[in-house]
Amino acid sequence: RRKEREARAAEWEAKKAEMERARLLQEEEEQAEKERQAALQYKKEQERLKLEEEKRLAKIEEAKAKELEQRRKAEERQREIEAAAEAERKVLLARLAELKIKEEKAKEAVELKRKEKQKLAEEKRVKAEEKIAETKEYLEAKQRAAKVEFDA
Repeated sequence: RRKEREARAAEWEAKKAEMERARLLQEEEEQAEKERQAALQYKKEQERLKLEEEKRLAKIEEAKAKELEQRRKAEERQREIEAAAEAERKVLLARLAELKIKEEKAKEAVELKRKEKQKLAEEKRVKAEEKIAETKEYLEAKQRAAKVEFDA
């Protein structure tokens, strides 16, 4: 009986040890599962953070690209404005040159007309002097003739 009791006690101890080992194994498996889940969660979180960082960097790059494009467009507009201003300046300089040429031609024409008038006035004066001289000679001749007639 004692042996039977000892055998049952030993069986019970073996069963208890087996149950304890099963319980510890279960706890280890649960712990391993928890750690695996935590590692998976950590990996997912890292992946999410990485994607967020990539999105943020992409937005920054996009903003830089937009800024560069705007700067390029602004520089292009500035070049167009400067080119238009230069073209306008050349047009104005050409007009100014034309006006100077016209002014010179007008001055020359006025000078030519003035010389022409001066020449005509000189010719009139000479004719008038000739006429005066002729009239004087005529009167002197007439006077001499009258004197000769009077003397005779």
